[in-house]
Amino acid sequence: MQFMERVVFIILVQVGLIIPALSQDHEIIPRPGNAIFASFNGDAARASLNYEREIFLKPSILMSVSAGVGWGNVSTFVSGGQETTDSYLCIPQRVTLGFEGPKMFFEAGMGGSFISGNATPGYLFYPIIAIRSFPMKPKRVMVRVFVQFPIQSRITENIDFYPLGFQLGLSF
Repeated sequence: MQFMERVVFIILVQVGLIIPALSQDHEIIPRPGNAIFASFNGDAARASLNYEREIFLKPSILMSVSAGVGWGNVSTFVSGGQETTDSYLCIPQRVTLGFEGPKMFFEAGMGGSFISGNATPGYLFYPIIAIRSFPMKPKRVMVRVFVQFPIQSRITENIDFYPLGFQLGLSF
């Protein structure tokens, strides 16, 4: 498979997971099923704004599907030790499974970011491990701390990729 064919395939799989999530019945599990959150230093971005749909497979197992838009930095070192930076637009997506603990969910899954501009690679794919709070009622704060590492053998040539990220959002 060519690079762009893989990117299109990954995006189609993630969109295919979002569509059934839109029709989830809230009567099965009386928890909020949506969240909007800001992400800092994750998903190959300095900051992003994301929408997430939570799907409870069982009362203690959560599948979350999210997509958003963000921006990141490209750093280039030139002769003399000087650094130049430029910004790029990215579209992060992720699918994770969460397992409920006493007060938090432990999550593991996969994510990716389509990166436009003068950044390589054009699509970055990465596994995700996270811990998150999940409110029992709508209009409550959601917090997630996560770790992620790119799968590509050469991580990035010039993208400022941060392996540790933080998200703060609101459930509804």
